[in-house]
Amino acid sequence: MVPLALAFTLYGRGDGAGAVAKVLAAETIPLVLLLLVGGAAADRFPRRTVMVSADLLRFASQSILAVLLLSGHAPLAVIMVLMALIGTGSAFYVPGRNSLVPQIVSPANLQSANALVAIAQSSAGIAGPIIAGLLVAAAGGAWAIAIDAATYAISAWMLGAMRIADTPAPPEAGFFTQLAEGWSEFSSRVWLWAIVLQFALMHLLVIGPVVVLGSLGFAHLHHGALGWGGLSAMQGIGSIAGGLAAMRLRPQRPVRAAMLWLFAFAALPLSLGLNLPYPVMGASFLAGGFGIAMFAVNWDTTMQRLIPPDRLARVSAYDWFGSISLLPLGYLMAAPMAAALGRDGALLLAGVFTIVSTAAVLMLRDVSGLRVPA
Repeated sequence: MVPLALAFTLYGRGDGAGAVAKVLAAETIPLVLLLLVGGAAADRFPRRTVMVSADLLRFASQSILAVLLLSGHAPLAVIMVLMALIGTGSAFYVPGRNSLVPQIVSPANLQSANALVAIAQSSAGIAGPIIAGLLVAAAGGAWAIAIDAATYAISAWMLGAMRIADTPAPPEAGFFTQLAEGWSEFSSRVWLWAIVLQFALMHLLVIGPVVVLGSLGFAHLHHGALGWGGLSAMQGIGSIAGGLAAMRLRPQRPVRAAMLWLFAFAALPLSLGLNLPYPVMGASFLAGGFGIAMFAVNWDTTMQRLIPPDRLARVSAYDWFGSISLLPLGYLMAAPMAAALGRDGALLLAGVFTIVSTAAVLMLRDVSGLRVPA
């Protein structure tokens, strides 16, 4: 909800794609830089406490952002600072979330639990863009951001109400020793670091251009916010369908299955780059959402089954750190890429790279041949 609302708010007051890219990068840079710290914290301190604290920080920062936007006095530099604080909260929340699931469900139910998480996230992905589009069109992006801020407070309250046993604190070790242990677990698995490397390049060449250039392509159209929000909602519907399918489909080689489903995601940038009719774009976003959900469920379940529980948060942090490390640069490069290749050319490159990189990773035996016990 927030990227869409901010993009159209900034466009509406005369800021261009460069300002949108800077704001998105401002959130992502601290997320990248602090993920490893967040992973170490989630393996050392009670994970729920870390996650609740992160939610409260994001609630406060985004609430202030909404108030400033509503007042009409929100300088770009202040927006970037507040987005950086939101990114900081996410850096501590994400590793804890990934490692909390095995703590509250049995190993046999991990796949179903991850599928339910994907479905819940996708449901929000459907409602969020629709609500954001309606609010942006009717009242402006600030109200969408204010409503989204309240969700962090709700999340903190619900986490605090959960009855779970906190994991015992690990043996005392220095921060760098903890990072070294996590790195050893991460780097010893070819399937893990190879796919993380692919996703780092995808965030540079695919995700960044799609977010910036995709929304820009609709920003100047009548009811453009609703049009872009509708495509985002279709992606969310596809993700829900993917989550439901993942509850039943349990392949013996889940990493290979995850990568095969990733081919479907290429339809998303290709439909934008080819300027296909809007209904075809919607179907492409639907397919992309289905594919990425199938990937995510199989990927998370594989990590939770193969990584030692006391190091899972740190390995998850390395996973996220590596995967999104180039996303800020991807946001910043979107406008230069469009200037060099044209908007459509940059988006076509995104789709082609998704296909080629996925095929290359599937050629690795450690990826295509990895079997995971049920």
